Amino acid sequence: MKSLNVSPEKVASLRYRGEGWPGKFNVVSNYGGGEKSFSYMESWGRLSHYRSLRCQLCPDGLGRIADISCGDAWERFGQGQDMGRSIAVVRTQRGQQILHRAMAAKYVELEPVGATAIHAGQPNQIARNREIFGRLFAMRLLLIPIPRYLGFSLFRVWMALPFLRKARTIVGSLRRLVLRGLWRRRPVF
Repeated sequence: MKSLNVSPEKVASLRYRGEGWPGKFNVVSNYGGGEKSFSYMESWGRLSHYRSLRCQLCPDGLGRIADISCGDAWERFGQGQDMGRSIAVVRTQRGQQILHRAMAAKYVELEPVGATAIHAGQPNQIARNREIFGRLFAMRLLLIPIPRYLGFSLFRVWMALPFLRKARTIVGSLRRLVLRGLWRRRPVF
């Protein structure tokens, strides 16, 4: 809102990712300021600077431990194809039953896709998972308590990264932790 020159006191409504896919960030002023907006890409570029540390450390961005997880299918974004298509991943029999009932009730339309569609549609989630071990290592170097993740192969996927990317992840994490003053505090997970 600051980037759009709208003060919080003057907001009549705010919508993130509304009006189409992937939608936009839209603010309507209740004092004659009208409507101001950013495209999804512009707003995400600004909002991503405010993501909490905890979000950067989440090893389950693809909802691996959920019955059903859903996410945007970004693999064709920018090509004008499949606008608004999402990926639903079903991991349990219970999730499958729920999704089949939703299909029968015409809440969703589904077609099967393979794992390659998930990898292509959510590349940032996968890339982030590969770097989590380096971020945790940087926190450990600064004596910041770190969460324990059981059942995730963080070290194994980290080891598959090229050396330079590992170094950038650690150094970048150290820099952000120090600049944000997080090394002085003890985050609660």
